[in-house]
Amino acid sequence: MYVKYLKQLNRNSIVNIPIYEALDHENIDHYGQLIKFFNYKFPQILFILGIVANSMQLVTYIYKTNKSLNKVYFVTISVTQLIALFCTLANYTFIDEFKSLAAYSHITCKLFNYIYRSMTNLTAWTAPLLILTTYFSIITKNILNTHKSKTNAILLAFVVILGAGVLDLIYIENIPIISTEINQNQTNFRIFYLCAMRNNQMMLLRDLIDFVFYFLLPFNFLFFAFYLILNEIRKYKLDGKIVLRRSKNYKLMLKRFKAIPLYFLIFNFPIWLVTFLNYYFNLMSNSDENDDINHSLRFEFYFTIILLMNQSHYFLITIINLFYDKFIMDRFKRIFYLHGYHRGSLLTN
Repeated sequence: MYVKYLKQLNRNSIVNIPIYEALDHENIDHYGQLIKFFNYKFPQILFILGIVANSMQLVTYIYKTNKSLNKVYFVTISVTQLIALFCTLANYTFIDEFKSLAAYSHITCKLFNYIYRSMTNLTAWTAPLLILTTYFSIITKNILNTHKSKTNAILLAFVVILGAGVLDLIYIENIPIISTEINQNQTNFRIFYLCAMRNNQMMLLRDLIDFVFYFLLPFNFLFFAFYLILNEIRKYKLDGKIVLRRSKNYKLMLKRFKAIPLYFLIFNFPIWLVTFLNYYFNLMSNSDENDDINHSLRFEFYFTIILLMNQSHYFLITIINLFYDKFIMDRFKRIFYLHGYHRGSLLTN
């Protein structure tokens, strides 16, 4: 039973992270069994549901998205999330089979973490890179800077992020793991301490990548919404029209645009916040094992509930789209549609 389960080792760069593992399974009380369920079985069920939902979404993205540019974005997001979910589920299963958190030192677990981190970083960086390419297309008035250049930007991000992920592989490979034993509530625990060198230059670079990741990920869809607006401005300029003169339509577009960040931040920002707080308490925790355990249980519970919200959100959207034969882009079209611009919406570029 894992009283404290570190969701992903590669997302923590903190000195002496304590991880608790129960040794006497026969002495675990009902409370311990509940924590065991929330720390392992329940997240595993969520990851399986997330894999099913993302697989269904991927099919709808491939067969129901008409425009190649939007298809590149949404298929990329869906594939990276799907691979990350598979790797996380594989880590849960591998550690359970290994019967010890010491499995984190195994090369298989390190490889899963490397793939997971690369995929999640790619998810976070895709939309901002699309914004940059569109922005340079606007200021340079480069008509050729269209679908192909944005696809190349995603491929470049993929290569760079995979290269940066090597830092994690090297870092995780050299983490020394030491353990001691304590007794808490008549249950013996083994404490694993993951020791890291904070003055290492590679560690500093890795922390910077983590900081950027946590900043970008909750706002990923918000960035994509800004990208849609920039792309529409570019299209107007290429067509010889001035979008700012259409003040009435432009203000209407911005008014409807407000629903996008609110909708997505409800499901993404809480995950970022709770994860950040969890790592903060890990960093600030003292030597009192009881406090460490209490912080761990509290934030593991919060994280699991918010993870349920997030996965249920994607799963619900997918089910609705399949039953009503409607693609999620239709909802974006209603929000972004410019009245008076009868050739289509911002998404039909």
